[in-house]
Amino acid sequence: MTRKLSLLFVLALFLLSIANVTAFAAKATKASHNGVDPRDLVSDIPALPIAGAEEVSYDPSIGKPGTQTPPQALGFSPDGIYTIGATYQDYQHNGSMGRQIAVGGGWVHNVWMVLPGASTANRVAEYYGYQLGTATVANVADLEGSTGSGYTNIGFSSIANVPVVIFHNVAGGGTKTGRDFALGAASFSTWAFPAANCQAIVSGSDALEGPYIWPICAVDNDGANAIVHAVASESPTTTTDVQSLVYYRSNNGITASGPTCGFWIDSTDNITPVIAQDPNSNNVAIVYIRSKDQAFTGGIQQHNGDVVYRESSNLGNTWGALVNITEYTGAELERAYTDCDAMYTADGCLHVAWNAPTFDSVAGTVSSQAAKLRHWDDCGQCISLAIDANHFDAAGDVGAWTKNVAKMNLSECTVGANKILYLTYTYFKSDETDPLTFDVSAGAFKNGDIYAQASSSSGLTWGPPVNLTNTTTHNCAAGTCKSEHWSSSAMYVTDSLRIQYVEDTDAGGIVQTEGTWTNSPIKNISVGCFSMTSFVSLGATPAEYVYPYTTTPGQIKNENITLSNSGNSAANWSVTATGGFITFPVGPSAGVCPAGCTNTSVFQARITGPGTQGLYQGTIDVTYTTPDKGAMAVTSIPVSLYNFNPFHLPQNSALRTNINQLNVNQASQVSANVAGRMFNYFADHADTSYLYEGHLIIGNDVLNLSYSTFGGVGAPTGTNPYGYTYAATAGMTIDSTSFGTYRRATGKGVNRDSTIGFDVNWYTSKHPDSGDFYVGQFKVYKGPKNPAGTISNVSLAYYTDWDIPSDSASDNTAGSIPSLAAVWQRGAWSVGSEARYGATAAYRNDGNDIVGGWVLDNPTYIYPDNGYDNDSIWAITETLTQGTYRLYSGVAEDLSGGVLIHRDLTINGATNDTARFVVVIAGTRAGGLVGVTASLNKAQEFLCGLGLAPNADICSACLCGDANNSGGFSISDAVYIIAHIFGGGPAPAQPCLGDANGSGGISISDAVYLIAHIFGGGPAPFCP
Repeated sequence: MTRKLSLLFVLALFLLSIANVTAFAAKATKASHNGVDPRDLVSDIPALPIAGAEEVSYDPSIGKPGTQTPPQALGFSPDGIYTIGATYQDYQHNGSMGRQIAVGGGWVHNVWMVLPGASTANRVAEYYGYQLGTATVANVADLEGSTGSGYTNIGFSSIANVPVVIFHNVAGGGTKTGRDFALGAASFSTWAFPAANCQAIVSGSDALEGPYIWPICAVDNDGANAIVHAVASESPTTTTDVQSLVYYRSNNGITASGPTCGFWIDSTDNITPVIAQDPNSNNVAIVYIRSKDQAFTGGIQQHNGDVVYRESSNLGNTWGALVNITEYTGAELERAYTDCDAMYTADGCLHVAWNAPTFDSVAGTVSSQAAKLRHWDDCGQCISLAIDANHFDAAGDVGAWTKNVAKMNLSECTVGANKILYLTYTYFKSDETDPLTFDVSAGAFKNGDIYAQASSSSGLTWGPPVNLTNTTTHNCAAGTCKSEHWSSSAMYVTDSLRIQYVEDTDAGGIVQTEGTWTNSPIKNISVGCFSMTSFVSLGATPAEYVYPYTTTPGQIKNENITLSNSGNSAANWSVTATGGFITFPVGPSAGVCPAGCTNTSVFQARITGPGTQGLYQGTIDVTYTTPDKGAMAVTSIPVSLYNFNPFHLPQNSALRTNINQLNVNQASQVSANVAGRMFNYFADHADTSYLYEGHLIIGNDVLNLSYSTFGGVGAPTGTNPYGYTYAATAGMTIDSTSFGTYRRATGKGVNRDSTIGFDVNWYTSKHPDSGDFYVGQFKVYKGPKNPAGTISNVSLAYYTDWDIPSDSASDNTAGSIPSLAAVWQRGAWSVGSEARYGATAAYRNDGNDIVGGWVLDNPTYIYPDNGYDNDSIWAITETLTQGTYRLYSGVAEDLSGGVLIHRDLTINGATNDTARFVVVIAGTRAGGLVGVTASLNKAQEFLCGLGLAPNADICSACLCGDANNSGGFSISDAVYIIAHIFGGGPAPAQPCLGDANGSGGISISDAVYLIAHIFGGGPAPFCP
């Protein structure tokens, strides 16, 4: 009787407590939201700002030509190469080169961008000329006496007998041009073309027009008057967008602009246009690459182009309709990209050349390096093939805006009555299967060479590619490379081809953060005009089968492969394969590939998924005769087959809290959402999308690591042989309704060869005070490949790349909180951002501490390979000592880091070994180190309360139901819970302490559960 009365008394007190706190609780709850429903907050991130260039002083003596003078009649040293200057800006043009060298008046005229130091701030346009047959040299280091000029082109006026230059200077009005005062004077007067188009057309979504920059010119006459024709591309003012092309022409005599506005030609999404004028007529043509359709976005869409032109028959006064040269269809595995050139030959025919990468319009994929060099002319109306640069080299990249064949120019050489057409270009010959041509810098960018091909059939067929520079500096360190690139040739010559190029001393385009700043020579090469000889070369389309090319075990795929003959003689071919999963059951497996406009053969390969899951690699090898050399040649098509059952591509799903969202996928990645960032705060979102990405790192050897970094831009290579992680479920399952206190996303993945599998679950709290963190729960176990086997020496880490705020500079500083097993980065870009922090932490379920963590600078560890260098990340996992944190300590920089959770782990499938751990991603918008520490502490309370890592050292002291953390159970625990829920009292030190009934959260039912246990003999409290 006494026990029952005591229980009723406690229940009465309980009800009275509820009555006393209800009004206050309602007030406190309303105030905690500040009158704003978080669901009403939206995310609309503007375009990311572009970092400004570093300012440096200009020394006019830097980058000027050397003192050597041309000793021979051709104006060159005996090796045919003459150094005319230098520049720190190796990168001369984005897409089409136009002309940076011209011949006229007995002189060779050159123009290029000079950068005197390791910054783009002081870029200028430089002219250099030398008289053939003498030692006379003329040069001017800056065409207009100001900085900021660049992207140069040159022509020669036979009427005025002077060189004419064109370039852009945005601050000076956009597109500018000028002419020399006299032949050899090197004294240029310059002026700007109008900054608007005559039709007042604004392309794309930009509110403003212009400026028009990146100009290309052609120079010719109108009767007795000199004229410069120009085409320029719009630089969108507010965001990357579709851009207008405009045509400009000068007045007679080339002393000022002609019309008061530019004539609008078309819209495009690439920087490709060139302009040509027939010296024997009034025809002018603007040739460019135009979007085939708008089926894709970003870099893929820029590859989705047709080659088109518009022609004027009256020196640019009026323009004809658009002519589509290529008219690519969806069935063709090819599109035009970003380089093209055009010229009129002496017979008045318009010739056009362009590079054409492999493009799959169904899959939306494009070859990263392989491309064809195509030619067409309006007299023959034939699209011919000059070279099929179909090789892919995993060990080296070609760089942005570039393929294996790039920066092409057409030239015509007249020797007596003979006229020969030439293609000159930059070619990246490196092939890791051939030690004689393997040529990649230490920074993993291919070293280029300058090549030329001759045609005695007006471009219908072509002779063999001739290597004019033929340098090999494999594995060269910065400053020692010889990568000949950004080639440009004189259009009309009579004795020899004359080509200007950059001898880049560290391969890759520096303005694209490829390679390092080096002062590279600008050179001219002279090669006597040569004839077309017999030649055969077979390329293949597709040139490669790589990720995400997949099968399930036993699945059969029949693939049609097209051989293209870029030579001028027919080729006999046969086909074989390596790898054990490629056959040719459907003929033919041998044949003859013709040359000329009809120059293709087709065969079929069968790919059969092996019975065991994993990554398989092989080749399809086409062997053919080369009658010009009397030898056999091989074209190899690499096949990387991802054979999983089932195979799923990682699919991003948005997991949100009340104030932000994070995209997650089955492959362990937290990946891009709006504006290319994650951890996107709905409020104050302009610069608080902090987290660029995060990813699990799994591996047991330097050659067997799986991860993805830097947005997946980089790819595994022969010298950087990591692999990706893959999805093992069709998607992430997002559950926002089943649980009262949290949301959850679940999925499964595997490592590169499926020897390791993992479950990934991401959790967020629904509590309005706990929206600044995410918790990822991982279970790592033996994968479906040899599931009962053992894999040893396994390292497990989680990488994150924070950008605080979400600017392109991302200049952060770093630190660690060892007591919380966390590394952090701090913002350092705008006022107040220094109080913005992002942190990554991890906790193991076996009760042991993680190994440690790291934060390192991206320019050293990420930029060179568009991701971590495999050796570097493996070295970190192997050498980081227990309890240490390796932190970047220099000035503010773009950083990334991670936490090393396990090292030397053994996973035995026979004994069901499983590694369990949790990862915490936490941030604060304005709280500084104190704020991010609070976020991490809340995340610990959350994960311990849910039992996500119940044996972790941070959760081991939790006695579920002991709300006041007294070490036992009493009525005061129930009162503590009631006061917290209804009276605004403090929360339990960990959520698990207040969770008496194992529900995963704290509610009034926990207080009732405790009362029933203490006074009614009910079951004891327990953890989830």
